[in-house]
Amino acid sequence: MATAMKIREADLSSPELQDFLAAHLEEMTPTVPASSQHALGPGEFSAPGVRLWEGRLDGLFAGTVAVRRIGVGQVELKTMRIEPALRGRGLARELLEFVLEKARESHEMTVFLETGAADHFAPARGLYASAGFIKCGPYGTFDDDPHSVFMRLDLGAEVSS
Repeated sequence: MATAMKIREADLSSPELQDFLAAHLEEMTPTVPASSQHALGPGEFSAPGVRLWEGRLDGLFAGTVAVRRIGVGQVELKTMRIEPALRGRGLARELLEFVLEKARESHEMTVFLETGAADHFAPARGLYASAGFIKCGPYGTFDDDPHSVFMRLDLGAEVSS
């Protein structure tokens, strides 16, 4: 059984975090044209309405997840990334469950996300679908884009098990 990650609010001044976020942008660059890249840039994490968390596994930097407020009761999932050497261990699911619980605690009604349409993003789309996200049209300031898949999870419509 995998050890649970320790997830905490990210320290935006941490060089380790900055390197991880830079690697995230580098990983995204070859996957879609620049006009279809929607990852948050380094200066955007300190903007009002943005929260970023980091996960550590046995003290090692393992992943990040963020949300950005886009409307009343609405947040957008951003910067969901697991260290490549640690992928396939269920850590992304752990981060996703964590951030969805934070959204519920904050009384958010809907969580939106944009991810890539390329095969590279198939595992992410599968993870989101398994958590109850469904495909939707563009939201917020997005336009329809063949390189993007838009998804939403209506927290107010969830059924307790």
